Amino acid sequence: MTNRCIMTRYADFVNHYPWRRRLRNRLRDSAVFLLSLRAASPAGRGAVRILCYHHLFDDERAGFDRQLGYMKNLGEFLSLDDGVALLRSGNVIDGNYFCFTFDDGYRNCLSNAVPILHEHGATAAFCVVSELAGLAPGADPDPALLTRILGFSPDPNRWRVEFLSWEECRQMRHAGMTIVAHSLTHRRLTSLTPAEARAEMRGSLEDVRTQTGERSLHFASPFGRPVRDFLPDRDPDLAREVGLHSFLTLESGPNCRGADPFRLKRNHLLPWWGDFQMKYFFAPACPE
Repeated sequence: MTNRCIMTRYADFVNHYPWRRRLRNRLRDSAVFLLSLRAASPAGRGAVRILCYHHLFDDERAGFDRQLGYMKNLGEFLSLDDGVALLRSGNVIDGNYFCFTFDDGYRNCLSNAVPILHEHGATAAFCVVSELAGLAPGADPDPALLTRILGFSPDPNRWRVEFLSWEECRQMRHAGMTIVAHSLTHRRLTSLTPAEARAEMRGSLEDVRTQTGERSLHFASPFGRPVRDFLPDRDPDLAREVGLHSFLTLESGPNCRGADPFRLKRNHLLPWWGDFQMKYFFAPACPE
């Protein structure tokens, strides 16, 4: 068997993206910098901001630590359970709150994200894909699934990207983290029939409960964009039917008083983003 390296650096990870995607990301960063110059100061209150990360490679630790310090100056950290409960209550939101989520279940979140979260007095919800968490030790994911998760196909003879096992998910629960259902196979819900979409939600929820003892009832939509990735007039209702208490999307913006728990917004962040990017994405505020 070929000896492969574990991918530990974001610099190696991002180099697998097609050049067009790398160029688009650079242009986007430049545009966000210019827009941030005119963005309002992100000090508005009355919001629950749910943040979505994915990986935390070794060379992203310092950036993530800095971002948590930036957010701590703007508000308070809440667990996802407490943030959703506050929104469901309908009560006035008297502060600026941040909830952390990590999608897809990268193993580097256990070694890198959890210690930094603890240092800042924060917790996070880790959204895991059943088929990845259930892999036998040393087994490779289905190539199609891996491509859906990563956005590219790594050279199978050189690199290996690792994901959390169910045992490691149990360790994270013991460390105060939450485990969230993120589907069985990470397929776009829009590509599925109602029965298939329902099975992805119910099956992943049951796996999380059975494997970890988690009582969390949240579901994070794969990819998460409305219309393209999930059907707004169908999939949140399916989540209600299977007994879930929330449906997490990747629509950006703050969750304000009265927000629908089955259409929760999340801001997608990368740990290396600077303060100007944070300022821009946190500028939208809830109405007074």
